[in-house]
Amino acid sequence: MLYQGSKHQKTGSHMTRFRAQLDRRGGHAASCRFWVALVALLLTGTTTPAFAHLTDNFDRADNAAVGNGWIEKNAAAFTIAGNRASKQTVGTGYRDNLVYRPASEDVLNVEAAVEAQFTGAPGYAQIGVRVQSATVATADAFDGYLLYINNSNTQAILGRQNGTAFVTTLATLDLTTTLNTTDRFRLRLAARGTNPVQLDAFVERLNGAIWQEIGQASVNDAAANRIATAGSVAFSGYTENTYVFDNFTRVDLGATGTTNPAPTTAALSPTQANAGETGLTLVVYGSGFTTDSIVRWEGTNRTTTYISPSELEAAITTADLATPAARAVTVFNPTPGGGTSAAQTFTVINPGTAPPAITSLSPSNVNAGAAAFTLTVNGTGFNSSSVVRWNGGNRTTTFVSTTQLTAAITAADV
Repeated sequence: MLYQGSKHQKTGSHMTRFRAQLDRRGGHAASCRFWVALVALLLTGTTTPAFAHLTDNFDRADNAAVGNGWIEKNAAAFTIAGNRASKQTVGTGYRDNLVYRPASEDVLNVEAAVEAQFTGAPGYAQIGVRVQSATVATADAFDGYLLYINNSNTQAILGRQNGTAFVTTLATLDLTTTLNTTDRFRLRLAARGTNPVQLDAFVERLNGAIWQEIGQASVNDAAANRIATAGSVAFSGYTENTYVFDNFTRVDLGATGTTNPAPTTAALSPTQANAGETGLTLVVYGSGFTTDSIVRWEGTNRTTTYISPSELEAAITTADLATPAARAVTVFNPTPGGGTSAAQTFTVINPGTAPPAITSLSPSNVNAGAAAFTLTVNGTGFNSSSVVRWNGGNRTTTFVSTTQLTAAITAADV
């Protein structure tokens, strides 16, 4: 299923908005786009609107075509199988295996993300932004920015693609977790501005309900051949067939009043605090988040910062933590589309009433004779006076949150 947002110029006191779900069949999709654009033109008196937020979970019947409005340079490179976009073995390179959105949806300031699962060697799974409509249809060529796995379990590359030349490396991401065939990973790439173009690239691993960053790079591209105009978002790969893509998202970082997805919440960090503590930054994990998303505390808006399609930060005030209670935390996406997520519970507790409890350690083991390291202790009931003990002896402890501490473990300890 695919959802799209549109943005329009405001004419007088009226704002026309629409939401369209595209059919997999090319003709019907083109017809829908034509009639929606025509209606928008008649109602607003403006040009055809640009598209903004997009989510495609690929949940549709198995098909040789990706469908849902995607344009495939090589129709054999990807198929829909098992509700995912499955990479196929082909003889063409990454420039010809591109799957991208039409020029009518071009966006300048944008973040794109796609989940990846590997079935063998990682190959060259990749995601693109600012893919230029003027060159994308040219055989073995296109212009845009790419984040791709470098046929390595431990490395990804952020690069700029110009024409037929091989992608220019702008940054190398050394991954802290090895890519494997068990976990779910995500490529995320954002582009902002024109001179320079600010690029932020991330490789993430899903840990429970939370996407954890395992590689990151930020670059300001001021080169003469930088990509400084709006473009499409895309995914691609090389000749291999060792990965599948799922849950592609596009967030227009400059959009307002666009069709939003329905948000869902999965976890909070921290999950509790002592009554009377000062305000804190609450991290909300989930999906369907956009730059329009708002975190609500007991139904009341809190100052919210967009981090990614699956992560928001909210400013929780000292007054919010004044008295012990279970507090409901939700995420609201405004109309059109949008809605309010189910609630996650944040607990404000009486200080000292709940004993600390450990749920996990990271790392959980090291080799004898290893060097000193920082131990992360996850659990509940921690406060600024908590101390980590190693075989009964106190260790230098840093309070991170009510659910996390870090401790300095010496070489003598191991």
